[in-house]
Amino acid sequence: MKAALPWIEPPVRFGAFVRGVLYLLAGLFALRLAFDSGGAPMAPAGAIAMLGDQEFGRVLLVLVALGLLGYATWGIVRAVFDPHGRGTKPLGMFQRAGYAVSAVGHGGLLFLTLSNLSGASATRSGGWIGSLLAHPLGPWLLGLVGMCWVVGAGVLQIVAGARGSMERDLRTERMSPTTRSFVLSLGRVGAVARGLLFTLVGGFMIQAAVQRDPGGGEGIEAAWLTLLHEPYGRWLLGAVALGIVAFGLYSMLCARWMRIRVI
Repeated sequence: MKAALPWIEPPVRFGAFVRGVLYLLAGLFALRLAFDSGGAPMAPAGAIAMLGDQEFGRVLLVLVALGLLGYATWGIVRAVFDPHGRGTKPLGMFQRAGYAVSAVGHGGLLFLTLSNLSGASATRSGGWIGSLLAHPLGPWLLGLVGMCWVVGAGVLQIVAGARGSMERDLRTERMSPTTRSFVLSLGRVGAVARGLLFTLVGGFMIQAAVQRDPGGGEGIEAAWLTLLHEPYGRWLLGAVALGIVAFGLYSMLCARWMRIRVI
């Protein structure tokens, strides 16, 4: 079987690995926050900044940028050319729209990485939210984006994790039974945890739209803190953080096992 756009397969696989590293770091820092009061919440964007502060930070950031470029491109390919065969029915189009959102999200992380490389200070999420709310239709647009996050990035991902839908996008026929069980378990747990976080992030956007609050619309860091402040918050945060660690490991394994289908 030929790959979809053969030239893109290596950067896409590398991009999946880079994405996994960023989520793995975010999950590990959330675990520290859950069980060590001295910890701090972290999103993938924060993991990028942390990597840039290491001894070989610029080299690491270049590698991260290349990976994010590859994965953002893959989001565009999946949305436009539909190599996974999602089709043109409403559910399929919604899934393809999700791939487009993935492209935008990873493109934003790519911008943050390039900003760190250039020494410029990256704009926080509240910056674009404030700019959007300054326009007459801004609250409506932000509310729509928030709904897309809740349904597309949140609920559908939770459902996919519960159903194990990611199996059809993996080359499970090349796995041993033990490997298949391990990878799919990571994917299911990770998808549910990531979907929960993204549901919270979308809810923040909707709240910011309703209240017309330019400082609202907080990201994943605020979602971690929201979990922490719930009843039994440290245990809840720890469970979700373990799920994000699982997602990071799953994404890294996708670098080998993901299926890149024919267009």
